[in-house]
Amino acid sequence: MTTIALDINLESCRFYNQNPPPPPRTFLQKHFAKTGFKRSEVARQIGYKNLSKGCRRIIEWIDAEKVDSDIYGDRFLEVLGVTREALNQENLRHDRLWASTVIYRENNFEYRMLARHVNLLLKHQRRICSIEQWAQIHLPHVGLFTRYVKTSIRLGQLLNSWLDNPMRQGDFFVLKVITSPMSDSNNHVYGFDGNKPEYFKQRKQTFHGMGNVIRQFRPLDKRLSTWSLGQLLVTLGVELPPTQIYVERDKVGQYDYANQTLTLHGKTYSFHDTLSKPLKQTQKIYHPTLNNVFLCKQNLQLDGQVICHWDQDLPPTVAEQVAKVLLDVDSTD
Repeated sequence: MTTIALDINLESCRFYNQNPPPPPRTFLQKHFAKTGFKRSEVARQIGYKNLSKGCRRIIEWIDAEKVDSDIYGDRFLEVLGVTREALNQENLRHDRLWASTVIYRENNFEYRMLARHVNLLLKHQRRICSIEQWAQIHLPHVGLFTRYVKTSIRLGQLLNSWLDNPMRQGDFFVLKVITSPMSDSNNHVYGFDGNKPEYFKQRKQTFHGMGNVIRQFRPLDKRLSTWSLGQLLVTLGVELPPTQIYVERDKVGQYDYANQTLTLHGKTYSFHDTLSKPLKQTQKIYHPTLNNVFLCKQNLQLDGQVICHWDQDLPPTVAEQVAKVLLDVDSTD
Protein backbone atom coordinates (compact mmCIF):
# COMPACT_ATOMS: atom_id res chain seq x y z
CA MET A 1 0.00 0.00 0.00
CA THR A 2 1.03 3.59 -0.65
CA THR A 3 1.81 5.96 2.23
CA ILE A 4 0.24 9.41 2.27
CA ALA A 5 -0.07 12.35 4.57
CA LEU A 6 -3.28 14.34 4.60
CA ASP A 7 -3.62 18.09 4.27
CA ILE A 8 -5.76 18.96 7.30
CA ASN A 9 -8.09 21.73 6.13
CA LEU A 10 -10.94 21.79 8.62
CA GLU A 11 -12.20 25.22 7.51
CA SER A 12 -13.48 23.93 4.20
CA CYS A 13 -16.62 22.26 3.00
CA ARG A 14 -16.88 23.16 -0.71
CA PHE A 15 -19.96 20.99 -1.18
CA TYR A 16 -21.88 23.49 -3.26
CA ASN A 17 -19.46 23.47 -6.19
CA GLN A 18 -19.46 19.67 -6.23
CA ASN A 19 -23.23 19.35 -6.75
CA PRO A 20 -24.81 18.91 -10.19
CA PRO A 21 -26.04 22.15 -11.80
CA PRO A 22 -29.74 22.90 -11.30
CA PRO A 23 -32.11 21.74 -14.05
CA PRO A 24 -32.98 24.47 -16.58
CA ARG A 25 -36.15 26.51 -16.17
CA THR A 26 -38.29 26.20 -19.32
CA PHE A 27 -41.88 26.69 -18.13
CA LEU A 28 -42.32 30.36 -19.08
CA GLN A 29 -40.07 30.01 -22.11
CA LYS A 30 -42.36 27.35 -23.58
CA HIS A 31 -45.49 29.39 -22.93
CA PHE A 32 -43.87 32.48 -24.41
CA ALA A 33 -42.91 30.55 -27.56
CA LYS A 34 -46.54 29.44 -28.00
CA THR A 35 -47.70 33.06 -28.25
CA GLY A 36 -45.71 33.62 -31.44
CA PHE A 37 -44.94 37.18 -30.34
CA LYS A 38 -41.61 38.97 -30.25
CA ARG A 39 -40.45 40.30 -26.87
CA SER A 40 -40.92 43.89 -28.05
CA GLU A 41 -44.52 43.11 -29.04
CA VAL A 42 -45.27 41.66 -25.62
CA ALA A 43 -43.56 44.59 -23.92
CA ARG A 44 -45.87 46.96 -25.81
CA GLN A 45 -48.96 44.88 -24.99
CA ILE A 46 -48.29 44.90 -21.24
CA GLY A 47 -47.86 48.67 -21.18
CA TYR A 48 -44.13 49.47 -21.49
CA LYS A 49 -43.41 52.67 -23.42
CA ASN A 50 -39.67 52.03 -23.13
CA LEU A 51 -39.57 48.79 -25.12
CA SER A 52 -35.89 48.12 -24.36
CA LYS A 53 -36.62 48.22 -20.63
CA GLY A 54 -39.67 46.03 -21.14
CA CYS A 55 -37.67 43.45 -23.11
CA ARG A 56 -35.00 43.31 -20.39
CA ARG A 57 -37.69 42.76 -17.76
CA ILE A 58 -39.31 39.98 -19.81
CA ILE A 59 -35.93 38.22 -20.17
CA GLU A 60 -35.42 38.42 -16.39
CA TRP A 61 -38.89 36.97 -15.73
CA ILE A 62 -38.42 34.10 -18.17
CA ASP A 63 -34.91 33.19 -16.95
CA ALA A 64 -35.77 33.28 -13.24
CA GLU A 65 -39.41 32.20 -13.62
CA LYS A 66 -40.28 34.86 -11.08
CA VAL A 67 -42.71 37.51 -12.32
CA ASP A 68 -43.25 40.80 -10.49
CA SER A 69 -46.57 41.15 -8.67
CA ASP A 70 -47.47 44.44 -10.33
CA ILE A 71 -49.58 45.54 -13.30
CA TYR A 72 -46.82 44.68 -15.79
CA GLY A 73 -46.24 41.23 -14.34
CA ASP A 74 -49.97 40.47 -14.18
CA ARG A 75 -50.45 41.50 -17.80
CA PHE A 76 -47.43 39.43 -18.86
CA LEU A 77 -48.93 36.28 -17.34
CA GLU A 78 -52.26 37.07 -19.02
CA VAL A 79 -50.55 37.27 -22.43
CA LEU A 80 -48.91 33.89 -21.78
CA GLY A 81 -52.15 32.35 -20.50
CA VAL A 82 -50.48 31.38 -17.23
CA THR A 83 -51.98 31.92 -13.79
CA ARG A 84 -49.78 32.98 -10.90
CA GLU A 85 -50.87 29.86 -9.03
CA ALA A 86 -49.65 27.68 -11.91
CA LEU A 87 -46.32 29.51 -11.90
CA ASN A 88 -45.95 29.03 -8.14
CA GLN A 89 -46.70 25.32 -8.50
CA GLU A 90 -44.08 25.02 -11.25
CA ASN A 91 -41.50 26.75 -9.05
CA LEU A 92 -42.25 24.29 -6.22
CA ARG A 93 -41.88 21.37 -8.64
CA HIS A 94 -38.57 22.75 -9.93
CA ASP A 95 -37.24 23.30 -6.40
CA ARG A 96 -38.09 19.71 -5.44
CA LEU A 97 -36.41 18.44 -8.59
CA TRP A 98 -33.27 20.42 -7.82
CA ALA A 99 -33.28 19.27 -4.19
CA SER A 100 -33.47 15.65 -5.35
CA THR A 101 -30.22 16.05 -7.31
CA VAL A 102 -28.29 17.56 -4.39
CA ILE A 103 -25.84 15.10 -2.86
CA TYR A 104 -23.69 17.25 -0.60
CA ARG A 105 -25.20 19.60 1.96
CA GLU A 106 -23.13 21.68 4.35
CA ASN A 107 -24.45 21.20 7.85
CA ASN A 108 -24.00 23.62 10.73
CA PHE A 109 -23.42 20.86 13.23
CA GLU A 110 -20.88 22.76 15.33
CA TYR A 111 -23.03 25.90 15.43
CA ARG A 112 -26.11 23.93 16.49
CA MET A 113 -24.25 21.93 19.14
CA LEU A 114 -22.58 25.01 20.64
CA ALA A 115 -25.94 26.79 20.90
CA ARG A 116 -27.91 23.82 22.19
CA HIS A 117 -25.36 22.84 24.84
CA VAL A 118 -23.82 26.20 25.75
CA ASN A 119 -24.72 25.86 29.45
CA LEU A 120 -23.22 22.37 29.66
CA LEU A 121 -19.99 23.52 28.01
CA LEU A 122 -19.68 26.56 30.29
CA LYS A 123 -20.38 24.36 33.32
CA HIS A 124 -17.38 22.19 32.37
CA GLN A 125 -15.24 25.09 31.13
CA ARG A 126 -12.40 24.54 33.62
CA ARG A 127 -12.24 20.83 32.94
CA ILE A 128 -12.33 21.34 29.17
CA CYS A 129 -9.58 23.97 29.27
CA SER A 130 -7.39 21.78 31.48
CA ILE A 131 -7.32 18.90 28.95
CA GLU A 132 -5.39 19.87 25.82
CA GLN A 133 -7.19 17.44 23.54
CA TRP A 134 -10.48 19.07 24.52
CA ALA A 135 -9.34 22.69 24.66
CA GLN A 136 -7.81 22.41 21.17
CA ILE A 137 -10.91 21.02 19.45
CA HIS A 138 -11.22 22.82 16.14
CA LEU A 139 -14.42 24.78 15.49
CA PRO A 140 -14.89 25.41 11.75
CA HIS A 141 -15.95 28.95 10.86
CA VAL A 142 -15.88 30.11 14.49
CA GLY A 143 -13.62 33.07 15.22
CA LEU A 144 -12.56 36.47 13.93
CA PHE A 145 -12.57 37.23 10.23
CA THR A 146 -11.27 40.42 8.65
CA ARG A 147 -10.12 41.51 5.24
CA TYR A 148 -6.53 40.78 6.18
CA VAL A 149 -6.74 38.23 9.00
CA LYS A 150 -8.70 35.02 9.54
CA THR A 151 -8.35 33.76 13.10
CA SER A 152 -10.18 30.53 13.82
CA ILE A 153 -10.33 29.85 17.52
CA ARG A 154 -10.39 26.60 19.43
CA LEU A 155 -13.05 25.42 21.87
CA GLY A 156 -11.10 26.41 24.99
CA GLN A 157 -10.49 29.90 23.64
CA LEU A 158 -14.17 30.31 22.76
CA LEU A 159 -15.37 29.25 26.23
CA ASN A 160 -12.89 31.60 27.90
CA SER A 161 -13.96 34.48 25.67
CA TRP A 162 -17.63 33.79 26.44
CA LEU A 163 -16.90 34.02 30.15
CA ASP A 164 -14.59 37.03 29.94
CA ASN A 165 -16.58 38.74 27.20
CA PRO A 166 -15.19 39.88 24.03
CA MET A 167 -17.29 37.14 22.30
CA ARG A 168 -20.39 37.63 24.43
CA GLN A 169 -22.91 40.45 24.82
CA GLY A 170 -25.24 39.65 27.69
CA ASP A 171 -27.35 36.68 26.59
CA PHE A 172 -26.02 36.91 23.03
CA PHE A 173 -23.18 34.46 22.35
CA VAL A 174 -20.95 35.38 19.42
CA LEU A 175 -19.64 32.69 17.09
CA LYS A 176 -18.17 34.82 14.34
CA VAL A 177 -16.93 38.41 14.21
CA ILE A 178 -16.53 40.05 10.81
CA THR A 179 -14.71 43.34 11.09
CA SER A 180 -11.71 45.43 10.12
CA PRO A 181 -8.77 45.81 12.51
CA MET A 182 -8.22 49.25 10.96
CA SER A 183 -11.68 50.55 11.86
CA ASP A 184 -14.21 50.22 14.67
CA SER A 185 -17.12 50.97 12.36
CA ASN A 186 -19.22 48.76 10.12
CA ASN A 187 -18.62 45.60 12.13
CA HIS A 188 -21.09 42.77 12.57
CA VAL A 189 -21.31 39.54 14.50
CA TYR A 190 -23.08 36.22 14.07
CA GLY A 191 -24.31 34.14 16.97
CA PHE A 192 -27.28 33.05 19.05
CA ASP A 193 -29.41 34.12 22.00
CA GLY A 194 -28.83 31.88 25.00
CA ASN A 195 -32.56 31.98 25.72
CA LYS A 196 -33.46 30.98 22.14
CA PRO A 197 -30.54 28.82 20.98
CA GLU A 198 -32.40 27.53 17.94
CA TYR A 199 -32.25 30.98 16.30
CA PHE A 200 -29.04 32.34 14.81
CA LYS A 201 -28.74 36.06 14.12
CA GLN A 202 -26.44 38.56 12.52
CA ARG A 203 -26.30 41.95 14.18
CA LYS A 204 -24.38 45.15 13.82
CA GLN A 205 -21.89 45.71 16.61
CA THR A 206 -19.08 48.15 17.23
CA PHE A 207 -16.01 46.63 18.85
CA HIS A 208 -13.56 49.13 20.23
CA GLY A 209 -9.96 48.03 20.01
CA MET A 210 -10.67 44.96 17.88
CA GLY A 211 -6.96 44.64 17.20
CA ASN A 212 -6.46 43.81 20.88
CA VAL A 213 -9.23 41.22 20.70
CA ILE A 214 -7.60 39.57 17.69
CA ARG A 215 -4.20 39.49 19.38
CA GLN A 216 -5.51 37.50 22.33
CA PHE A 217 -6.26 34.61 19.97
CA ARG A 218 -2.85 34.64 18.32
CA PRO A 219 -0.48 33.08 17.56
CA LEU A 220 -2.65 30.17 16.52
CA ASP A 221 -1.60 26.81 18.00
CA LYS A 222 -1.23 24.59 14.95
CA ARG A 223 -1.36 21.35 16.86
CA LEU A 224 -4.40 19.28 15.95
CA SER A 225 -6.76 17.75 18.45
CA THR A 226 -7.85 14.25 17.46
CA TRP A 227 -11.23 15.00 19.08
CA SER A 228 -14.32 16.70 17.65
CA LEU A 229 -17.07 18.69 19.37
CA GLY A 230 -19.54 15.83 18.97
CA GLN A 231 -17.12 13.40 20.61
CA LEU A 232 -16.66 15.72 23.58
CA LEU A 233 -20.39 16.31 24.07
CA VAL A 234 -21.08 12.59 24.18
CA THR A 235 -18.30 12.21 26.76
CA LEU A 236 -20.05 14.90 28.83
CA GLY A 237 -23.30 12.93 28.74
CA VAL A 238 -25.10 14.20 25.63
CA GLU A 239 -26.81 11.55 23.51
CA LEU A 240 -26.00 11.86 19.80
CA PRO A 241 -26.81 9.39 17.04
CA PRO A 242 -23.84 7.92 15.16
CA THR A 243 -22.37 9.99 12.34
CA GLN A 244 -23.29 8.48 8.99
CA ILE A 245 -20.63 8.25 6.28
CA TYR A 246 -21.55 8.33 2.59
CA VAL A 247 -20.01 7.88 -0.81
CA GLU A 248 -22.35 10.00 -2.91
CA ARG A 249 -25.81 8.87 -1.66
CA ASP A 250 -24.73 5.40 -0.54
CA LYS A 251 -24.10 4.85 3.16
CA VAL A 252 -20.79 3.04 3.59
CA GLY A 253 -20.36 3.23 7.35
CA GLN A 254 -20.86 5.11 10.59
CA TYR A 255 -18.96 6.41 13.60
CA ASP A 256 -20.40 5.68 17.05
CA TYR A 257 -19.33 8.41 19.50
CA ALA A 258 -20.40 6.45 22.57
CA ASN A 259 -18.34 3.36 21.75
CA GLN A 260 -15.65 5.32 19.88
CA THR A 261 -15.84 2.84 17.02
CA LEU A 262 -15.89 3.26 13.26
CA THR A 263 -17.71 0.72 11.12
CA LEU A 264 -16.73 0.99 7.46
CA HIS A 265 -17.38 -1.52 4.70
CA GLY A 266 -18.33 -4.11 7.30
CA LYS A 267 -15.14 -3.78 9.37
CA THR A 268 -14.95 -2.14 12.83
CA TYR A 269 -12.10 0.05 14.14
CA SER A 270 -11.70 1.17 17.76
CA PHE A 271 -10.38 4.63 18.72
CA HIS A 272 -10.18 4.30 22.51
CA ASP A 273 -6.37 4.42 22.45
CA THR A 274 -6.03 6.94 19.62
CA LEU A 275 -8.25 9.55 21.27
CA SER A 276 -6.07 9.46 24.40
CA LYS A 277 -2.86 10.30 22.52
CA PRO A 278 -1.19 13.76 22.62
CA LEU A 279 -2.00 16.50 20.12
CA LYS A 280 -0.67 16.19 16.58
CA GLN A 281 1.20 18.85 14.63
CA THR A 282 -0.65 19.75 11.44
CA GLN A 283 1.27 19.85 8.21
CA LYS A 284 0.72 19.87 4.46
CA ILE A 285 2.36 17.12 2.44
CA TYR A 286 1.77 16.06 -1.15
CA HIS A 287 2.48 12.49 -2.15
CA PRO A 288 3.82 11.97 -5.69
CA THR A 289 1.23 9.26 -6.42
CA LEU A 290 -1.82 10.59 -4.57
CA ASN A 291 -1.69 14.37 -4.81
CA ASN A 292 -3.95 16.81 -3.02
CA VAL A 293 -5.62 14.61 -0.42
CA PHE A 294 -7.68 17.02 1.69
CA LEU A 295 -9.40 16.26 4.96
CA CYS A 296 -12.08 18.97 5.19
CA LYS A 297 -14.59 19.64 7.93
CA GLN A 298 -17.30 17.49 6.42
CA ASN A 299 -15.73 15.55 3.59
CA LEU A 300 -12.65 13.89 2.19
CA GLN A 301 -11.34 15.10 -1.17
CA LEU A 302 -8.90 13.70 -3.67
CA ASP A 303 -7.63 16.00 -6.42
CA GLY A 304 -10.47 18.44 -5.79
CA GLN A 305 -13.25 15.83 -5.91
CA VAL A 306 -15.33 14.80 -2.90
CA ILE A 307 -14.87 11.04 -2.45
CA CYS A 308 -16.95 10.75 0.72
CA HIS A 309 -18.78 12.92 3.23
CA TRP A 310 -20.49 12.65 6.64
CA ASP A 311 -23.64 14.15 8.13
CA GLN A 312 -22.42 15.45 11.52
CA ASP A 313 -18.78 15.72 12.50
CA LEU A 314 -15.95 13.23 12.75
CA PRO A 315 -12.93 13.36 15.04
CA PRO A 316 -9.99 14.09 12.68
CA THR A 317 -8.29 10.84 13.65
CA VAL A 318 -11.41 8.94 12.57
CA ALA A 319 -11.57 10.84 9.28
CA GLU A 320 -7.95 9.87 8.63
CA GLN A 321 -8.88 6.22 9.08
CA VAL A 322 -11.75 6.68 6.64
CA ALA A 323 -9.23 8.04 4.13
CA LYS A 324 -6.90 5.11 4.66
CA VAL A 325 -9.67 2.59 4.09
CA LEU A 326 -11.30 4.25 1.09
CA LEU A 327 -8.00 5.06 -0.63
CA ASP A 328 -6.41 1.75 0.43
CA VAL A 329 -3.31 3.48 1.76
CA ASP A 330 -1.28 3.93 4.93
CA SER A 331 -1.31 7.35 6.60
CA THR A 332 1.79 8.93 8.11
CA ASP A 333 1.71 10.18 11.71
